[in-house]
Amino acid sequence: RQTAPQLARGAAAVTGAAALALGPGGGCALPSWLPPRCSYVLFVHIPKTGGTSIRTFLMNQPGFTYHMLHVDGSGKCSSRGRSELREQGPVLHWECLLQQLRTNGSFVDERPRLVLEVHGGFSNSTRLAKQLRAVAAAEPLASRDCVATSFALVREPAKFVTSNLHDSFKHSWFKHEFKQLAALHPPLPDGTGALFGRAKRLPLAAADYRNGALHARLGEWLPRLRDSQLRQVHVYAEGSPALSRSVVPIGAAAEVAVHRFLRALDIVGVTERGSESLLLLMRRAGLPNFRYHIAGANEQVKSFIRLQRPEWIAPEREQ
Repeated sequence: RQTAPQLARGAAAVTGAAALALGPGGGCALPSWLPPRCSYVLFVHIPKTGGTSIRTFLMNQPGFTYHMLHVDGSGKCSSRGRSELREQGPVLHWECLLQQLRTNGSFVDERPRLVLEVHGGFSNSTRLAKQLRAVAAAEPLASRDCVATSFALVREPAKFVTSNLHDSFKHSWFKHEFKQLAALHPPLPDGTGALFGRAKRLPLAAADYRNGALHARLGEWLPRLRDSQLRQVHVYAEGSPALSRSVVPIGAAAEVAVHRFLRALDIVGVTERGSESLLLLMRRAGLPNFRYHIAGANEQVKSFIRLQRPEWIAPEREQ
C-alpha cells in the first residue's frame, strides 16, 4: 500500500487534484470532478499482471455492478444469455449485453454503471474493445453521455517470467505439465515439507515444487518462457490459444496482432505503476473509490502473512 502523501502526489500528477478525499466506506475518492452518470468498463484480465488485485479494486466501486463476461463468438444472444441478463447474475453473455446496449435505452437507464471482466477462455478482446467503443458512440448511449473504457495491465517482462515461476507450479506457466507429472507419480506418504520455518508432515507428490525431480524437468521447459508475455497477450488479442504454450517462434503477424489489441484499448496500465494506472482508470471511468489491496493468489504467502504479520491484515478485517 502507498502512504497518504504518496497517494496525494499521484493524484495531483494525474488529475490535477491537490489531495485525496475520504469516500464511501472509508475509501479514497478523487475530488474536483463529476463522474459520468453512465459508465461501462471492460477489464481484460491478462494472467500474471496483478489482475486479481485489480479485480478486488473494481468489485468494490460504489454504484457499479461487477460481472464476468461469457464470450462465445457466435454473434448471437442465446436464451440462457437473456436469462442471465434478466437475473443480473455474476456472469453476463456478451452478445446479449451488446444487443441491449445498442437498442434498449431503458436498460441503459436501469443499469448505467457496469464493470465487465474478460478472463480465461479464448475471446478476441480486440473485437470486444472496438465493439464497446462503437456502442458508446451511438444511440442510446451517446445522448446519455455514457463513457466506455477498455483497460488491461501488462508487466515488466522479467517480472512476468518470474511470476510464472511461482513456488506452487499448480498456478504457473507449466501447470499442465505439473498435472501430467502428478498423474504419473503418486504422492509419497512420508513426505515432509518445511512450512514457514516449522516442520509439517505433508503428502509430497513427486511433481511438487519441493521435489528436485520437477526442478530438473523445469530446465527443459524454461526456453518456452521466451516471449511468454507476448504469447499470453496474443491469446486475448486474437482469441486463439495457438501460440500460448508453443515452442514455435513468435512471428511478425502475431506481434502485429498484439500491438493492434493494445492500441484498441483505452488504457494500458503497467503492473509496476499500478497506482498511477488505477488513477487514470478512475479519472476516465468515474470510479469513486481508490482503496485497494494486493490480493495474491498464493495461499502459502497469505498464510505466512496471517501467521507472521497479523497487523498487516487487521485493516482488512475491519472493513
